[in-house]
Amino acid sequence: MQPGVYQMLGEKGEVLYVGKARHLKKRVASYFSSKQKDIKTQALLSHIKDISVTPTSTENEALLLECHLIKKHKPHYNILFRDDKSYPYILITEERPYPCIKFYRGEKEAKGKYFGPYPNIIAVREAIHLVQKIFGLRVSNDRYSPNRTRPCLKYQIGLCSGSCAGLISEKEYKISVQNAILFLQGKRKRVLSQLNRQMQQASRALNYEMAAKIRDQIARFQVIQEESNVSVSNKPDYFIVLESLLATGGVTKPIKKIECFDISHIMGEATVGSCVVFNPEGADKRDYRRFNIKNVTPGNDVAAIHQVVFRRYQRLQAESYPLPDLVLIDGGLGQLAAAHKALNELNIHEIILVGVAKGAGRKPGLETLYFSNKSAINLPKDSPALLLIQQIRDEAHRFAITSHRKQRAKKRFTSSLEKIPGIGKKRRRELLTHFGGIQEINRASLKELSEVTGISEFLAKQIFKALHSNGE
Repeated sequence: MQPGVYQMLGEKGEVLYVGKARHLKKRVASYFSSKQKDIKTQALLSHIKDISVTPTSTENEALLLECHLIKKHKPHYNILFRDDKSYPYILITEERPYPCIKFYRGEKEAKGKYFGPYPNIIAVREAIHLVQKIFGLRVSNDRYSPNRTRPCLKYQIGLCSGSCAGLISEKEYKISVQNAILFLQGKRKRVLSQLNRQMQQASRALNYEMAAKIRDQIARFQVIQEESNVSVSNKPDYFIVLESLLATGGVTKPIKKIECFDISHIMGEATVGSCVVFNPEGADKRDYRRFNIKNVTPGNDVAAIHQVVFRRYQRLQAESYPLPDLVLIDGGLGQLAAAHKALNELNIHEIILVGVAKGAGRKPGLETLYFSNKSAINLPKDSPALLLIQQIRDEAHRFAITSHRKQRAKKRFTSSLEKIPGIGKKRRRELLTHFGGIQEINRASLKELSEVTGISEFLAKQIFKALHSNGE
């Protein structure tokens, strides 16, 4: 019985639904049984094109990973299945002198810091319990009173620092709150560093009682760290996640920047290349680039890859812009060789090139990774390095296909308008300026078209007819 998380994927690789299971295989299989499904589940199943599964060591790890993936992808059907109820959050209030930690759902009207959303109440309670156990924050029902002399029961069992009875100073409690916030943000290394520094400061000040309390916090924190093997940080540590890939490929160069290329077209029409950029903080969308492929035989992905790689790094060289450490190419040995040739022509030899070839049935987890020396490896399905590569590759594909669709729509739109007498460049420009884009023009009514400067009622009818006679 293997616990884990499953992700239902749509036609474009987008995440439609994320779920966890105590028995992963049995749970996924239940969706495809002959048992009658409700309307929402039927709707989900009609859109599923693939399923990605991630086994975990424990059910608790599955819960943490499910929470992280829902926060990251915000899947449509996770929201839909909740009947429009809001997801639960954790709130750390701004009460004086001792803020509390509490479960929260609804409009964010209360003052304080919010964390979430979490997939369910169980995940919230588990996180609150961990914060209590490590940092001793009081919960909302632990009332503070300046006249109270006896602490609550939670103090006796180590889940409270005695704030309800004023047994901890406001300054000390504030430090615990700051560390709890870092913990809930996923910055666990920073929390441990902070605790060690605070313990040393207390020891130097001869405050041995405080040093002992922090020592116990560190001990509890380390135990919890050992119990959880799944990182739920909002910003994955890409330096660590690539370690296994580089070790397997025989490369020891540290990775600070990754770029990935993909080509998108339909039967060679409106071929577009994409380049996405990742750094230690995640996707750097400001540095994304798209390329309209020129003078290449339609459908020749190998030549297209050569062109976009050459154009990308020729431009970076000309602008003295830092080159990436690792470049992923969506494709096999042919595409990899084309990228390698482009770099050689530019006299660039320091970039690590890796081709990411899809496996049988194009299923995630079966990819083969090719290196410039023609060696090939297959990483385990649950390898952090492979999961990272899939994420970057899928983002490159998403960006490429989005660009391709815009280019194709623009081409067809322009072609349709050019056939209408009286519609030249100026009026096409007026239409684009007025509506703000091609899709908006396609959706415009006859009346809305006639309101554009320079477009008469007669021309509006001609435009409407041209755009909609081809199903556009």
